[in-house]
Amino acid sequence: MINLKFILVSAALTLMYFPLTAQAAGDQCLSGTPGNNHLIQQLGRAKNSSQITAKLTHKYNLEHAPVEPPLAGCVACQQGPGNGPLSLNNQATAELLRKVAPDARLLLRTDCLSASGKVDAPTTELKCPEGKLSSKYNFCFDSNLMRYQNAVITDFYKCVKKMTNLPLTPAGLFEMYSLESGFKPHYAYNGGVGVGQLTGIFVDDINQKHRGLGILKKVANTSDADCEIAKKIAEKDVKKPVRLNNNRCKFVEYGEGMERNVLYTLIGMANSWDKDIEPVMESYIAKHKGNPVLPRATELALLNGYGPGGRAAARAAVRRLTKLSPTQFVTQIQKPMSGSKGTNLTTYIGKMQKRQKQLLGDMSAEQRAAYNKEGARSCVNN
Repeated sequence: MINLKFILVSAALTLMYFPLTAQAAGDQCLSGTPGNNHLIQQLGRAKNSSQITAKLTHKYNLEHAPVEPPLAGCVACQQGPGNGPLSLNNQATAELLRKVAPDARLLLRTDCLSASGKVDAPTTELKCPEGKLSSKYNFCFDSNLMRYQNAVITDFYKCVKKMTNLPLTPAGLFEMYSLESGFKPHYAYNGGVGVGQLTGIFVDDINQKHRGLGILKKVANTSDADCEIAKKIAEKDVKKPVRLNNNRCKFVEYGEGMERNVLYTLIGMANSWDKDIEPVMESYIAKHKGNPVLPRATELALLNGYGPGGRAAARAAVRRLTKLSPTQFVTQIQKPMSGSKGTNLTTYIGKMQKRQKQLLGDMSAEQRAAYNKEGARSCVNN
């Protein structure tokens, strides 16, 4: 049984003394040049000027630095009845623990995100609000920025999962974002931008009445508490559609842009599932209902459509793979699969796997052991 008195004493001491070390940790760049603080300053301004950033910062207690075990490993502090991360009946106790262990509420593990953020993407960086693209910026990206990214992903993932049938798990989301950007909002090139490396075609698809607009409207019109923050972006965009090609900073800049990028990634994936992948897998899902491997098969089928060849390649791969059992499906989709014109139908899954192997070199020995055992699931909180 967990010693609650010990935890409370540790919590109080941590709350008193930890802020002195937290700032130093935040100053270290996961990537980029120390002192090149454009992104850090941008997020600081957004906390004062953006209602979205302010709400996310308060909701996930980003003012407080994360702590090491025993608090971070306290199961009773993170699980239990209710919607919050704490299971203790004493509200004052729960609030104290919530403040000193804020990352318990975040979807993904901070150490995994830090490993992902240490890798420099082979692309350019977008400076906002100027909208200039260059390979020379090399902005410092620190742990505080990474934790904010985690909060946005946590909040919007909960919302979109409630509003849709999205089969994407937190582990799958980690795999995807690690490949696309290393969770960095400022990476961009002439085609894709931001955390999800969104393209103009992808964004336009969400704004189509017969495609993703219905999901965007659903988020805009809901009264669900988990969508309170995402709703602010959706309401605005339903009234006046935002096109990526008009202003890329609207999908990159902290305050609404980086946040929009995450929301559109999730809505776009839900749209692709509803309109492109699920119809091809509908009978297969019914046939193998209850098979424990089926969820991973559907997730990989969806993720495959995010890469080269898009939904056409993903649908072609699915048509061939649905002749197999779910276990065989998962095995084969992770191997190169040639299409009728000689193109690889599973390029994205291969790249995703390669990226995950690269992350192991930046993980601690403990996390590396967990990852080797559980894969990306070890990077998910709770």
